[in-house]
Amino acid sequence: MLELEEVINEFVKRVYDTSVEDTLEIYKEQFNITVSDKMTESRKEFLKMYSSFTKDQKKIFFDLLKIVIIDSISQIFGIIDGSSYLTGGNMEIEMSIEGQNTEGMLQDYFLSLVEEKEE
Repeated sequence: MLELEEVINEFVKRVYDTSVEDTLEIYKEQFNITVSDKMTESRKEFLKMYSSFTKDQKKIFFDLLKIVIIDSISQIFGIIDGSSYLTGGNMEIEMSIEGQNTEGMLQDYFLSLVEEKEE
């Protein structure tokens, strides 16, 4: 069996790859489509606004989305770990991966991975 640190590192890497990298690629594809009558008005307006962005503005926009995704994942891991609080009071949460309790380390390992990737 893998050591706990290896299991957590692998888990947070997979979460990052799936929830940050893959999701951003999906968004990039979705934002580069043509407006159609079948879309909601808010989506049409957003696509019109996005298509008016310069190349630099589009990069900044996706950088912002990346920050929001990372912050959201970090917050969820913090709630699971018990280091962030839920509105309305905390709940007892335990998480295990491959049968091993994560021992409140998800958020720290995730943020360490994010720092590594940003270097």
